[in-house]
Amino acid sequence: MPNIPLLAVFLMIIFILSFIYNNKIYIIIFILHYKKKVPWFSDLPFNKKNTSLTLTDWISEIKDETDIRDLSIPGTHDSATSKFEGCCQCWINFMSQVQSWSIEDQLISGIRYFDLRPAGDGFVYHGAHKTIYTFENVFNIFKKFLNEHKNEFLIIRVYFQEKKYGDDIEKCKNNVIYSVFDKCNDFIFQSDDYDNFNVGKVRGKMILILQKLNYKNCLIWDEESDFFQIQDYYNFFGTRGAEIEKKKNLVKKYMFSEENKKLIINHCSAIGRGVLTTLRFVAYSVNQMPYEEKGFKGIFAFDFPGEGLIQHVVEQNKKYMNNHPHIIDTKENFKEVEVV
Repeated sequence: MPNIPLLAVFLMIIFILSFIYNNKIYIIIFILHYKKKVPWFSDLPFNKKNTSLTLTDWISEIKDETDIRDLSIPGTHDSATSKFEGCCQCWINFMSQVQSWSIEDQLISGIRYFDLRPAGDGFVYHGAHKTIYTFENVFNIFKKFLNEHKNEFLIIRVYFQEKKYGDDIEKCKNNVIYSVFDKCNDFIFQSDDYDNFNVGKVRGKMILILQKLNYKNCLIWDEESDFFQIQDYYNFFGTRGAEIEKKKNLVKKYMFSEENKKLIINHCSAIGRGVLTTLRFVAYSVNQMPYEEKGFKGIFAFDFPGEGLIQHVVEQNKKYMNNHPHIIDTKENFKEVEVV
């Protein structure tokens, strides 16, 4: 009969070695960046949970005649996931949190594309997990921001979480979604001609991109459309290293796309096979790639974007700016530094 305590120790050693092997890159990341700020990633230990980057008016410096499809725009995927409702917060954050900063802080830092997934109870969700934000609360934040920064604009994807609405889907759409849009009607950009899609036309407005919804003359999310070019390869099935490289190559292909009349939406987010550290590992790995490139365009949907990454994405628009007094050298100001 085997010695049970020794067997338990042996199995524990096997588990620890397996964990280290399967997550070795992420463990190395934490060791190398202990108490350091990483320019392209915001969720390492000791990083502040709010931003010190202030780019509240960067679009105000863009020339009116600039086509929005030519811009480089920082955005977030599942934008409202900085905090969740309910118990087991550590587990929920581990599995579903993909943003470190509140909606308000994202706006202040220069984020101009947002991704929201409302449900029938009026709250915004990520999968099965309810965030602290109601759909109406988020749009009130957007309205307040645009009232104070009238030369900015926001692009907002609203993905209808149909499975969470119960039986009367149309009633829920009217009560939860369209009623909020009606209250924001003066701020919502509507047009019959999206071919003429320049900055001057949309200042002070929210550009809605609706999925499983239809509201007036707003854009409809359609990956087969001639208007959009969307990269959203998010479900990894192969080996981790190969899938990360595949994702990076796709992001790079889309950020240097030669399509001039398509609105590029380039997701840097993905879900890996493993349970442990997957969302953060993917974000850390993929976010670094655009941070190290130049001369790109498109909307980026990031998980955990760092201050330096946001700044770098905004900097790609210099040629469309009348003036850029606060646009600074990303690499110099957001290099890895000790967090005090």
